Amino acid sequence: MNMPLAILNRRRRGFTAFSPSALFALAEPGVWYDPSDLTTLYQDTAGTTPVTAAGQTVALMLDKSKGLALGTELVTNGDFSGGTTGWTATGATLSVDTGRLKILSLGGTYAWAYQAFTTVVGRTYRLTYSLTNGDATACYLYVDTAAGTGAANYDSGVEADGTYTAVFVATATTTYVKPFIAGSGKFAFYDNISVRELAGNHATQSIFAARPTYSIEPVGGRRNLLTYSEDLTNAAWLKAGVSVSGNVITATSTTGAVYRSVTIAPAATHTLSVKLKAGSAPFAAIRVLDFSTSGGAWFNLSSGAVGTVDAGLTAFISPIDADGYYRCEVRFSATPDVSGDLYIYPTNANSSYSVTVGNTIQAKEAQLELGSTATNYQRVTTQHDVTEAGVASVSYLYFDGAGDNMVTSTITPGIDKAQIFAGVRKLSDATAQVIAETGTNSFGTSGSLALLSGAGLGSNLNSYALFGTGSSGYAADFIAFTAPISNVLTGQFDIAQSVGASEVFLRANGATATRGSTTGTTLGTGNFLAYPLYLGGRAGTSLFFNGHLYSLITRFGATLDAPTIASTEAYVAGKTGINIANNISPTIFARDDTAVLDRFNQIIERRA
Repeated sequence: MNMPLAILNRRRRGFTAFSPSALFALAEPGVWYDPSDLTTLYQDTAGTTPVTAAGQTVALMLDKSKGLALGTELVTNGDFSGGTTGWTATGATLSVDTGRLKILSLGGTYAWAYQAFTTVVGRTYRLTYSLTNGDATACYLYVDTAAGTGAANYDSGVEADGTYTAVFVATATTTYVKPFIAGSGKFAFYDNISVRELAGNHATQSIFAARPTYSIEPVGGRRNLLTYSEDLTNAAWLKAGVSVSGNVITATSTTGAVYRSVTIAPAATHTLSVKLKAGSAPFAAIRVLDFSTSGGAWFNLSSGAVGTVDAGLTAFISPIDADGYYRCEVRFSATPDVSGDLYIYPTNANSSYSVTVGNTIQAKEAQLELGSTATNYQRVTTQHDVTEAGVASVSYLYFDGAGDNMVTSTITPGIDKAQIFAGVRKLSDATAQVIAETGTNSFGTSGSLALLSGAGLGSNLNSYALFGTGSSGYAADFIAFTAPISNVLTGQFDIAQSVGASEVFLRANGATATRGSTTGTTLGTGNFLAYPLYLGGRAGTSLFFNGHLYSLITRFGATLDAPTIASTEAYVAGKTGINIANNISPTIFARDDTAVLDRFNQIIERRA
């Protein structure tokens, strides 16, 4: 019998959402970066301090393409179940006490144990261990390329009792782990010392000032142009003749206001809205100055009515909320001036800025936005921390265009084909910018590829470029987007194709782009070559990206089929917070009940 589609959908069981891990099922080289997964982001390159909140900078971003899998244990007898076997003492006697390694200094300044193990240069390893101090002056743990003092790969610093995790990149084929103590005749305990390879091509940045910033925003993006929108005590809000405590504005002179200097888009209407509540002052005024439509609007916070409104402005007041606040709005134009001040006054009466000293109003939820309508309020703590009630958030790394960048260790592709999927928002077209690139210049380095953005590549473009092995030129595909804008971008690369065919193939938001231009007569033959992958800048030195990175997948492997491409694009779109739903219909099922299809009958999700 025929069953209603809604009922059919409710009966589906065993459904498995698409995961980019499927792209790397055959151990294809590449990366999968997911800034929404905080377990992959760290504030230090050693991976000891996780990112926990918006506004923190990112020094290490783990690659999920290999499932964050850990390799075999490299430390022998790290749990000391075999006594002190495998460990050598320097300036110490070693023993096992209640299942832990006890390091007892023989009288020197430092004492330690060490063990050597085999590593691969450039690969990343995860170190874990536990420490309990006895009476040592200090305790450390080093990972080094020699058995003596020093720490070429990892230095724990002075540590208290606890269990620790760290990440390091090997710089030699033989590496040493060394639990240390300080103090003549002192002792401490170490246990469960483990080193295992952390598979993947992880991105790092050792320079603090060059690290991108973890950020969040609502799906659909940020509309509120103000920061500290719920904290009028912040220094961003200037005070003249008033004091502010929490939400309460108190007059300290007969004319006073909280105000804010802003720069906004020219030739456009903007709306300023603030929730206001009467205190001992029954009126409030919102004033805009130094724009082309300077003036004020008054609001009766006792009756909930709009009072006098100066020429050029439009004012509205919304009904009182459960907390006794009215949402008061003023709309104004910024033509031709784009810089000015926004004021909130407590006042005694309509059409006057005068107030009795000590009188108060309450204010919260300030929002300035482009357009002639006050939309749902967005809470903006800082530019990196924006939320909206009832709306899901998306996460991204913010690159400031002035030096923020990251880099992986060398990736060895071993194939002549590659794909990139990226969820990005570009904020500027002022200069050419690198979002992701292998090699030092994808327009001139053999066997390299890139995702580029901005001017210098044509007018307001995103582009992909490919320079073949031993080639006489490069191939590139372009599509025009004017900043600011968010996109899901897909690029396919194939060195073996001839120039003018499909050596570079670009899609944007699930649709094929119009072909751009190519240069050169051949891309040569051979595979992509071994290079680091640079994020946010060319070789970490120039062409810095100004924008958001929501998701990045780079894969060196066989060309993907259309259903897999569509599934990956849908995944990236979800991370980016944009809608490419015109390409997918998640209520359509295959006849054999094994998959979800798009409108082209291509598989976008599979059932378990």
